[in-house]
Amino acid sequence: MITVVATVFNEAASLEAFLAALLAQTLPADEIVIADGGSSDGTDEILRRLAAAHPVIHPILLGRANRSVGRNAAIDAARGEIIAVTDAGARAAPDWLERITAPLRQDPSVDLVGGYYEALAETPLQQAIAAATIVPVERVAPETFLPSSRSFALRKAAWARVGGYPEWADHNEDTIFAHALRQAGCRMVFVPDAVVYWSPSRRLRTLFRQFYRYARGDAQAGLYFGHYAKNYTYAAAALAWAAGRRWPAARWLVGTAAAAYLGKQCLRTYRRTHDPAAVALTPAVALTLDLAHLAGYVTGVLDRPAIRRRQEAEAAPDAR
Repeated sequence: MITVVATVFNEAASLEAFLAALLAQTLPADEIVIADGGSSDGTDEILRRLAAAHPVIHPILLGRANRSVGRNAAIDAARGEIIAVTDAGARAAPDWLERITAPLRQDPSVDLVGGYYEALAETPLQQAIAAATIVPVERVAPETFLPSSRSFALRKAAWARVGGYPEWADHNEDTIFAHALRQAGCRMVFVPDAVVYWSPSRRLRTLFRQFYRYARGDAQAGLYFGHYAKNYTYAAAALAWAAGRRWPAARWLVGTAAAAYLGKQCLRTYRRTHDPAAVALTPAVALTLDLAHLAGYVTGVLDRPAIRRRQEAEAAPDAR
């Protein structure tokens, strides 16, 4: 039995299209469990209406809850032993469920499956963001890949083995969860053809908030990835620029390095999009992402004492 789970929060505008894609899969789900985290825009009414029309849909109407709480509630309620996870707002390809669950259906030694996601980029800014944030499928390293919950499947037993999604985490919970599964020795398979489509941010302000939250969540969990090394580079560049008052060559070096860095980003965008407008927006996108990573990671490190106290409180016997 296969269960698809997702969480929603104020998704009234996109919910029907999201569920229509899941209902049209080449391999139909036995059930689709949707946890609503306290929506106020009519999402719950849409869920009830669609559930009445399609008995395979099972809504769980929670109070205000983060994604971890919602996903855990949905998986706990699932009758299937194979769980496919995706995000509201994404659009599953027609054969996504068939492909994402195939390794689990065919090989009992597989615990989890990571799929892929592609951008629905309608504007030059979205094209620039997609070029900067999506790793090309040929560069994904399956042995270290931490799949996003946009396109993910696992056995319910694996979810239980690591205690579910981290409910203390309000940011980047899927990376923390996938890392825990890896650390627990779960065997993962990467299926690049299991694709969902998603829309990148339409504004730089929204992009900043999104990647600030990702970086903050990583830091809260004590995770460190290679792209955070640029945090140290920015600090070194600021010191070198300040030293330029006395040694002008230092500012020349900073300027040259910055131009080379942004030029590399622009070249990558051009190779992927061949759109001059997207290339022109690339420096703004690169700086937005880097500043979001820097601010989010620093904030997440400062959050760690409070996170530890929250984890200890949740683990205490009287908290159960």
